[in-house]
Amino acid sequence: MKKSYIIVLLVAIMATSTAWHKFYLSVTQVEFVPEEHSVQVITRLFYDDLQKALQERYDSSIRVEKSYDQKKLNAFINKYIQQKFKLKINGNPAQLHYLGHKDENDYVVCFLETTDINEVKSLEIENTLLMDAFTEQKNVIHTQVGDTHKSFMLTAERDTAVLNIDE
Repeated sequence: MKKSYIIVLLVAIMATSTAWHKFYLSVTQVEFVPEEHSVQVITRLFYDDLQKALQERYDSSIRVEKSYDQKKLNAFINKYIQQKFKLKINGNPAQLHYLGHKDENDYVVCFLETTDINEVKSLEIENTLLMDAFTEQKNVIHTQVGDTHKSFMLTAERDTAVLNIDE
């Protein structure tokens, strides 16, 4: 009986300590779409993490929710992403155009693209989204150029990924 009590107590402690530790993670897809001559970026950020970063950086009254002025929210999100997410295509900086966002469950999905891209030989991605608000932040990047797929895990110590396409 004493042994089962100790096991139950250990499981309860482990479950509680796991709940106290929050994971800080974003997931971004970067894909070259040749028929549209564009590189499209979709990034998913937990809404509460994004809200904290925007509040700390710009204005404490920002709310990442439907009741908040969406035009203002999009302006803040765009400004933040432009500062924290950099893309080079074939060694040249790309101008990302923020297309907007949508809400899905616990996260915000942001859409960006750069156009007039005819060929991609390399992608260099610097992603420091949310790293200013959370030191444990990890940003997963999934890339696709033609048949080449590669994923990267970016951290504060390693915030840039490079994909070179074999010719």
